[in-house]
Order: sequence, then structure tokens, then C-alpha cells
Amino acid sequence: MFEQEKEHIFRKGLLFAGRVKQLLNEGDFFVRSVPIFDMPLIFVRGPDGQVRGFHNACRHRGNHVCLASQGNCKYFTCSFHGWSYDTQGKLKGSTDEESFFEIERDNLGLIPVATEVWEGFIFFCLAPEPRHSLAQYLGGLGEAIAGYPFGRGTTRGISFAPDGQTMLVGAAVQDPKIAAITRPGQGSILRVAPSGVVADKPFVTGLHEPGAMAFAPPGFGEFAGDLFISDAGSWDNDIAVTSPIASDGKLYRVTQSGNLEPFASGFANPVAVSFVGKTLVLTDINGDFHVGQHKIPIGFIITIRPSIEP
Repeated sequence: MFEQEKEHIFRKGLLFAGRVKQLLNEGDFFVRSVPIFDMPLIFVRGPDGQVRGFHNACRHRGNHVCLASQGNCKYFTCSFHGWSYDTQGKLKGSTDEESFFEIERDNLGLIPVATEVWEGFIFFCLAPEPRHSLAQYLGGLGEAIAGYPFGRGTTRGISFAPDGQTMLVGAAVQDPKIAAITRPGQGSILRVAPSGVVADKPFVTGLHEPGAMAFAPPGFGEFAGDLFISDAGSWDNDIAVTSPIASDGKLYRVTQSGNLEPFASGFANPVAVSFVGKTLVLTDINGDFHVGQHKIPIGFIITIRPSIEP
């Protein structure tokens, strides 16, 4: 069954590779591992500005042509026999070429991977001929949020307002000098209309790096209808997922009058918020928890405090 899922779902589907901000300049590249297939891929910006994907495998003996995880180069060269490829995947040089019979360089380039870019997000498909274009794959969601300025920050949580029409998108603002650092207090929740237009006035401001969002259901006591938002705080986005980080993540509550209030603190990286019956469930990763789930009972939630330890 798993092998069938690999071939019919993962190999034929469009998968996320990274962001174009990782490939700002000609020759910039990064390697993306696809563990389910034990397969590394190279994504690189060519001299024509196009982002391309290739299998990280020399056409001679199959060795990796790129051993670094990211960087900038003009050529990818196999360390085994020195076959060299440019950033468009073309074979440009091979050692001891006279020993081979009529090498057809045009047919021995790096094997390409179908690659498309949408709003700065890079997607790829391992199938030789993808069954869907990226636009078809994203469907109505892609149409609804097309044009949103993702490149000016990072986005994490998406939810819908109770009216079922307005989309709420969490956005953090990156430091222009250090892209991996978010600016404290400049995160916000933006409103996106069904037409895809982002409202001039955010739904709420004053966050750091907003994550998941959920509206409290009708049976949730005095907080019914309030929006709860997880916030990872201000931290380095390049920290490994399992590395301990400062526990400055918080759970915020937005009252129906629009006020932002801290509701719980002491989290490392709260990534999911949901309501199950009369229980708020918050999932936290990193820090002392690594992978932990904290359930806050309704009686505890009803007690309003400026800060509540999980």
C-alpha cells in the first residue's frame, strides 16, 4: 500500500521545495532532500533568471554532483570523474572524453525535475509529465490569495472569519539585514477578501511571529467568538526544529472588540491551536517539549490572567 501511495500520490503530486528568496542571484542553489524516495534534488537560478530543478546525480555513474546544501556556483562538478554541468543542467565538460564513443552532450545533461513558482514558492513534481499544472493544483485557494505580498515577510497561519468569506492570514516581518530574524511586535493578522484583495487595515497588530488561529466555539464560555492566536515570539527561523530555543512563545486572544491580550505563555514554538469540545488544544514543538501537546481545560481558560503558564 505504501509503495502505491508513493507512486500515485507523492510522485505525481506537486511538492513544496523552498522559497525564491533562497535563490536571489544567478548561480544560487539549494539541495532539497526527498526522503520518501531517498532522492536529493538541486534547485538553482540560471543566467536567464529562471528557477530550475534537477536530480542531484551525474549522468555518468550517478554520483552526486553537488555536495553542499546551498551556495552559489557556475558549475556542478562530479567528484568521481569530473563531469561538469552548468546551472541550466547542460553537460559542459567530461574528463578523458576521447575514451568514450561519440558523447552526445545534448542528451547527457542533468535530469530535470518539473518546477514551477507561485508567489515566491517553489514547487516540483517527480513525474516526467505532471498531471496538473501548479495553478490547477492550487485551485480556488491559489486564486483567492494570489498577489498577497508573501515576499515581504513570512506567513504561517490561515483561517476564516465567522462570516465564512474573509480570510485571515498571519504575517511576520523579517529584518532586512538578517533575513532569518523576525522583527518583534511587527507581526499582524491580515484580512483577505474573496476577491484576493488584502485590506489596508490589518485585523490585529502587535504580534511577533503569528502561527495558528482558531475562533472559540459558541459553547466556550465568555470567550465564545474570540480569536485565539499562537505566537512563536521573536526567534531565528533557521534553528533546527528539534533544537531548544527560548520559551517566549505565547497564546493570544483577540476580543470581539478587537483588543489583543496575552492569554498563556511559556511555549517554545506553538504551531497549532484547535478546539475539541470544551477543551482548547495547543500543540508545541521545540524547547523542553520537543513534541508535546498541552491541553488546557475549560475551567482553567475561563480564569482570565495576563499570563498563564502552560
